Amino acid sequence: AQAKRFESEAPDDLPTKFITGNHDESLKKLAGLRPGEELARRRSDWEYIGSCRGTVTLDAGKGRKCVVEMMHPGGGSSYALSYRPQKLVESLEGGSKPDMLLIGHYHKAEWMPAYRNVCVVQAGCFQWQTPFMRDLALAAHVGGWIVRARIGKGVNSFTGQFIAFYK
Repeated sequence: AQAKRFESEAPDDLPTKFITGNHDESLKKLAGLRPGEELARRRSDWEYIGSCRGTVTLDAGKGRKCVVEMMHPGGGSSYALSYRPQKLVESLEGGSKPDMLLIGHYHKAEWMPAYRNVCVVQAGCFQWQTPFMRDLALAAHVGGWIVRARIGKGVNSFTGQFIAFYK
């Protein structure tokens, strides 16, 4: 039912590249379902690029490129909003870092424009706080980002706007 709803309601004028996360992996293990492949099969304008990680290169021509890495890491939230993203960026080797790192999993929304020369975005989520999250004193930042990238030769500029949803 969810796949059918996605197929009929997702905008069809916007080519989309996406990854799946830990809950999708659970479906694969428990029921043999592969949500990423299934959604991509239903929509030719959607491209599944990986389980928990994927990279997209935006090519503006004339040597102007922007590498965007999407990551759905493991582990839990930390005491400070930026701690886990900072540690993820610190673990990336120089010369192989993306221009932008989009992070899921933590249900947080955050914008760090240039940590180690990487624009870091915690993606937010579309799930309200669960009893499990409430018991652990974890907030859910419900909403999503609109990110604009200006791609130059050797320099990129990013602006972001978080669209929050409230009950």
